[in-house]
Amino acid sequence: MARLIDFQDPEEATHWHAINDDVMGGVSQSEMRHESGAGVFSGELSLENGGGFASVRRAPQDYRLADRAGLKLAVRGDGRRYQLRLRSHRLFEGAAYRACFQPPAGEWRCVALPWEAFEPVFRGRVLEDAPPLAPAAIQQIGLLIADRRAGAFRLEIAGVEPLDRDTPATEGADGGLAPGTQGDPPTSPGRQATGRRLRLVYDGDCPMCRRYIRWQRLRRDVGELELVDGRQQSAARRELSARGIDLDQGFALQIGDRWYHGSEALHRLTLLGTRSGVFNRLMYRLFASPARAARLYPWLRACRNGLLRLIGVAPIDNLRQ
Repeated sequence: MARLIDFQDPEEATHWHAINDDVMGGVSQSEMRHESGAGVFSGELSLENGGGFASVRRAPQDYRLADRAGLKLAVRGDGRRYQLRLRSHRLFEGAAYRACFQPPAGEWRCVALPWEAFEPVFRGRVLEDAPPLAPAAIQQIGLLIADRRAGAFRLEIAGVEPLDRDTPATEGADGGLAPGTQGDPPTSPGRQATGRRLRLVYDGDCPMCRRYIRWQRLRRDVGELELVDGRQQSAARRELSARGIDLDQGFALQIGDRWYHGSEALHRLTLLGTRSGVFNRLMYRLFASPARAARLYPWLRACRNGLLRLIGVAPIDNLRQ
């Protein structure tokens, strides 16, 4: 598949320009340059004078992504956390849609970011009432670092491809990555794609949980979600107990090799869901923002626990058994 952005072309780096925290008094520095068949986003992050971010943006263009499921990047990082940022006319000036990724240091990895991984932000704050990302409206692509760690940074990027709807994601904002190489940049990000396990451990005796599972619909490109009753003995329950994850405090979601619990699990599951139907649209509006999910989840947990007491259902107690 043809790349949207290909740094094997030495001229590609000339289409990018830096925008750093000097616009607000900071002293961070960054650049995009071509080096050995890859683009290199590098510089120095400083927290002085209230600063703390460095970024580069590509010249605007019509990417024609309406029928795509997301974007794929081939990158080699330094262990720090970066953001892919997308801009469109649907947001006001200065706002963008961001998705975070954190490749390990020194290895080429393929990062797949579905549209649902992007959230609207302005100066680091999530815009809770902003419209969801419309792929057809994407006009600009950029990279940003703002991990509150002063010092040098370096992210190499071989290219960016559109993510097909039938391609399994290798990484979302969760950081689960496909294996890569340490040598030359790969010729195509898609070559390292691999499936990832999706497993949800929930309370099978909770009417609220059963109703949620019945109504929640995942996107077709995500794959099949394996459901595990947390009240039954299973390998998943034993693994969660060994990790100290209390199922009485909320369900647990496994994406690849990583587990999410409580509000984080609800947030991640919401991002994997469709927008079809009233229930799924409501879930997205409520829980697509991690901050909002964290605020609302204690109320949901209290309602669940109160309902179980009312109908006489005992706790799971997986950490005590």
